[in-house]
Amino acid sequence: MTDYSRKPLIIFIIISFISACGGSDSPTTESNLPPPIAYTCGLLAVNETCIALDMPDNYSNERHFILNAPALIEENSPLFIVLHGSGRRADETVDRFNFRDFIKQHGFIGAFPNAIIRDDGVSTWNAHDETYAIPHIDDVSFISALIAKVVSDYKVDANNVFIFGWSNGGFMANRLACEIPEHVTAIYTLAGNLRSELNSCSLAGNVAIHHLHATGDTTVPFEGDESHGYISADEAIARWVAFNRCELTPFITLPFDLTSDEVGDESISYFYQNCDAPTDFTVIAGSDHGPDFHNDILHQQLLGFYQKSHQP
Repeated sequence: MTDYSRKPLIIFIIISFISACGGSDSPTTESNLPPPIAYTCGLLAVNETCIALDMPDNYSNERHFILNAPALIEENSPLFIVLHGSGRRADETVDRFNFRDFIKQHGFIGAFPNAIIRDDGVSTWNAHDETYAIPHIDDVSFISALIAKVVSDYKVDANNVFIFGWSNGGFMANRLACEIPEHVTAIYTLAGNLRSELNSCSLAGNVAIHHLHATGDTTVPFEGDESHGYISADEAIARWVAFNRCELTPFITLPFDLTSDEVGDESISYFYQNCDAPTDFTVIAGSDHGPDFHNDILHQQLLGFYQKSHQP
């Protein structure tokens, strides 16, 4: 689909690094399940609160997220959720991309949840229909409960819920877009795409998609990795293009400089036209699983995606 020799790229819901996937070989009965461990919130900024949610699954007990909001919350503020990657935490991922400044400057309410920690000590989202990470942990219900809590208690606009996911968080964002589209407006993912067919998605609505991926990624390879069940970035965006009923020929941007990893203009964006929901693809030529972004430029890309995905 794409001529990467022309130095392709661009960006929106994230998460952090992804570890090897797969579940336990033993039956998942209540008697042999290891007790799950959940991070609380990590380090809080002055305008942040640690929120605990009681989960009804009898396994995860309390789950936590950081709420980032000004003292005076404007009614119908949009919600910006950040999903960290495997082995990561919400607070450090938010710091890495300077998302607190992004939220403050553009009037979002921020929610930064933490995943369950597996018995090998790795924090991981259950991003694929109970076959990834900790099979009995229902992260779809957790994020749904988070959204409902913030919408109810903090005047958030239920029609403008945006997710940024990195790696395992990006896979989780895709799952949320597929399974609870009535609660998610748009996802912006870095190095985390689909792990299932879209024919299993809910028909409750279409979610705006922006997938960002580096061709030098060896953790979640751009070209896919059959041994881990990773499809290619091209195939993932093609599935969303079909699902969102876009025209097949995108508008292609000029190359631009998104990272400090590569010299010059290493990124290109592909904006698909006449979709049921905005569908975009940004390719970084080179770089790796965790590029060093020019965060101000990344924020510009996120804001542009938000503005065209925004529901009045």
